[in-house]
Amino acid sequence: MAYTNFYVTKGAAAANTNGGGPRLGANDGPVYAIAAHCNSDHAGTTLTDTSGSNWAGVLVDDWLCFNGTDFSRVAALAPGADATKVTVSPAVTIDQADKNCNVGGAWATVQFPFTTMTTVFVNAAGAPPRCNIKYSATAYAETAVTFANSGTALLPLTFEGYEATAGDFCPNGNLPIVDGTGLGGANGCIYGSAKLWLRIGCIRALHSTLKAVVLANCTNTHLYRVKAKSTGAGLSAFFLQSLQLIAAGCYADGGAFAGFYSTAWEAFYGCLARGCGYGFYTDAVSIALMNCIADANADDGIYANVSPMAIIGCTSMGSAAGSGIRIVHADTYQAMMLNNILYGNNQYGIECNQLNTGLADWNAIGGNGVGARSNIVAGLHDVTLTASPFVAAGNLTLNNAPGGGALCKAAGMLGTLLDGVSIGRGDIGALQHRSARRSRGRIHGV
Repeated sequence: MAYTNFYVTKGAAAANTNGGGPRLGANDGPVYAIAAHCNSDHAGTTLTDTSGSNWAGVLVDDWLCFNGTDFSRVAALAPGADATKVTVSPAVTIDQADKNCNVGGAWATVQFPFTTMTTVFVNAAGAPPRCNIKYSATAYAETAVTFANSGTALLPLTFEGYEATAGDFCPNGNLPIVDGTGLGGANGCIYGSAKLWLRIGCIRALHSTLKAVVLANCTNTHLYRVKAKSTGAGLSAFFLQSLQLIAAGCYADGGAFAGFYSTAWEAFYGCLARGCGYGFYTDAVSIALMNCIADANADDGIYANVSPMAIIGCTSMGSAAGSGIRIVHADTYQAMMLNNILYGNNQYGIECNQLNTGLADWNAIGGNGVGARSNIVAGLHDVTLTASPFVAAGNLTLNNAPGGGALCKAAGMLGTLLDGVSIGRGDIGALQHRSARRSRGRIHGV
């Protein structure tokens, strides 16, 4: 997907009075700078450079900051025959004389684009805006960032970390950090309320007295490769109360109450909760968990007070005091649990408060302290594990143990179609094994 790119970095020349992008100069500063020699006309759509440099090297679609406050795009160069002028859009403050103007160059703080960037920040092609936040070994200065604006269906607002090149999805796991550890506040480390069409990915959020990521009443929001931790008593790493939210590839590596707390229509794909209270605590209208992992949490790996819900292809193991999946909602047959591994939990593999609360099949269950199931019948295709199916603690790749991982391979939900030609079957659990034939390939995550 094409974007109109803006940047936040820790470059020595990064500043919130730069244009933001899409090009960066020396030390991530402007590609062109005018000091006290830039004038705006009576319409605010033409800027004149009186320094004599005539906008040398400036390109259409460069973004600029005029007078330290007004952001605009270079829409045309040298209107008429006068090389001292450029046309800009949107308009800046009219009739200003002898002001500074910085073209391109990165911004310096993460909060700044969260406050400043809107759906107006697009190039001539109308590509949606994306602010790229560069990884640094030290955290950014902010202790919390708050979404101030909404996107639209065609122009979502994207805030995404990167390591070396915009859009690289931080391939080595080095995420830019917003760290609110030890500090107070009213909301959370990354916070949004009643905003629409947001995208945030590849960023690390830490907090000790607040929830790390809070999205309240936000609609059509997408979180991807976000890593969050909150160590405050009774708090969650992710606190999500948003309609039509998708969390993909996110990681809660600590949340005293829960890794992921959900209370609205949301979907989780490929997410991991490790070392939290509850892994996934869902108290929502409707929810789906697919290919998610709850590992070594204090209480239930997946706690569901939801109607309806689907838990498909997940792994929930090592709960210190709870069950792999616990269904507490009273509606019968409203939970669908398919293709999951539920191993080594303190209580049950699947625990339901009401008899026959849901449908369960193609699950691999074993090593749970009290029993495999409570108030739910075994599925016709369930597998009983007599050994751990995992390579090691913290490594939930399937092993080849005869009573463990070997039973989960190619034993998943039926993939063969009745046409007799389309044939296949996946593994049980969140992680699929890699065959020798595929071992040379690279599987790219979200």
